[in-house]
Amino acid sequence: MKRKNQCRSGKAQRRGGAATFVATSMLVVCPPLAAEVDLTGYWSPRIHEDHETRWEGPEFGDYDGLPLTEKAYAIADAWDPLTYYAPENQCDSMGITMILRIPGNVHIYYEDENTLIIKSEIFGKIRRIYLDDRPREAGPHTWGGHSLGEWDGDRLRVVTTHMLPGEDHGGLRRNGVPTSADMVMTEYFLVHDDYLSTIQIVDDPEYLVEPLIRSISFRKLPDTTTLGPWECEVIVWPDGLGPGGG
Repeated sequence: MKRKNQCRSGKAQRRGGAATFVATSMLVVCPPLAAEVDLTGYWSPRIHEDHETRWEGPEFGDYDGLPLTEKAYAIADAWDPLTYYAPENQCDSMGITMILRIPGNVHIYYEDENTLIIKSEIFGKIRRIYLDDRPREAGPHTWGGHSLGEWDGDRLRVVTTHMLPGEDHGGLRRNGVPTSADMVMTEYFLVHDDYLSTIQIVDDPEYLVEPLIRSISFRKLPDTTTLGPWECEVIVWPDGLGPGGG
């Protein structure tokens, strides 16, 4: 899906010889010239890989496919789902490694020529990917961390650091599997016709004995799509367990 060159900004335009101007309520920002493909638009997840844990939610003690350290096993085994799904905790956002893996559409667009936005329908979370190699501002780790992207032909490579650790509720899977503050996530975004593929490589020296590699697939939605407001509804789940993803 090659990027089209006919990208117009929201600047005022003169029609004919009359002093008539067209104003837009929102700027349309073009992808950077280095981009070989266009990632922008609305995308719907295809729950092909790890369907059960992503759609229905993982069971307690289900760590299949995760190369965990002994310390990670100990933390996950001590996880208390009654605490995680307690009413006061249900509206907390999940970690950035999981937000794209659960059912929910996403909107990808450019905030400016150097900032790619991924907005999730789940919790309305917004993630920024910087394409100009800007340094991270001083401060504590955040939900989205610091993401730097670089185009490599038709692939966008993104490296994210400084993410909040997930040691109390689970960072890699919503059944207590933790992540540390030293975790680094490398992603590759590729477009094939109407499909967007993301390869996710997670390195965590504290909780993984080797990199965890997962894939996520999306299908393009019409440009008229809108993300519905995700209002967290507090639910009392049987035995404290509820739907998850990971």
